[in-house]
Parts: sequence; structure tokens; C-alpha cells
Amino acid sequence: MVAAEVVTTRDEESDLVVVEEQILAPWQRGRLEVVDELYARLRVFDPTVPELLDGAWDDVQRRGPAAVDKAVQCIIEALDRTLRKAAPNEEVSAWFSGAGLDRGLWPDHQKQPSHTLRIRFVLRRRCLSESDGCVSAGQA
Repeated sequence: MVAAEVVTTRDEESDLVVVEEQILAPWQRGRLEVVDELYARLRVFDPTVPELLDGAWDDVQRRGPAAVDKAVQCIIEALDRTLRKAAPNEEVSAWFSGAGLDRGLWPDHQKQPSHTLRIRFVLRRRCLSESDGCVSAGQA
């Protein structure tokens, strides 16, 4: 019975090694590659954005007071900075004026375009056709 337990333990250890080498390690490498690519793209817009995202994770990992709230603020700031660079006020304003969109999307009292409008502007510039999974000109 003891020999059978040892064999079972070795089989379980072998299975764990296989899972780690064939599943977990490639997944971890892939995840890190995606993060590296994302950070490289975000640095094009604002070199401080990846630092904000790293700061968010640092707060969460340290589990300090208000860690989640601080992380959320970092993420919101990263989004704001990226959208402001990707869709500058002047460019969005010029596009909005000529696009024939509903004026309710940018009320007169609002000095800057909303996140929604900035994202529509970016998608309009990035998408070639609806077949690319993008919104049509009418939806933008």
C-alpha cells in the first residue's frame, strides 16, 4: 500500500509538472507579452500611463487602506490621459461639427468632449469597414 501511495504521489507530481510546463507557463508568458504590447502602445500617447497602471496594481497588491479606490483613480486617470492624446479636443470638435451627429452628444455647456465622443472619434479613425468589427459611420 505504501508503494502504491508513492507511485500515486509521483504521478500526481508528474501531472503537476505537465500542467505547469504546458499550460501555466505559456499562459503566463502570453499574458506578460500582451501587457508589454499594451504598455508600448499606451506610451505612444503618454509615457506616464503605464506607470499609473503599475501604481494601481501596486496598491492592490499591498492591500493598503483604500487600495481599490486608489487603483480605480489610477485607471481612470490612465484612460483620461490616453483619450485626451488619442482624441484631442480640437480634432474631436472639428470632426463633430462636420459629422452631422446629434448635438445632444456634446451639449453646449460641456467644454470638452465626453469619453464616449472621444472613443467614437478614435474608432472612426481606426476602422476601415464594418467587416472589421467596427461601427459604421452612422453609429460613430
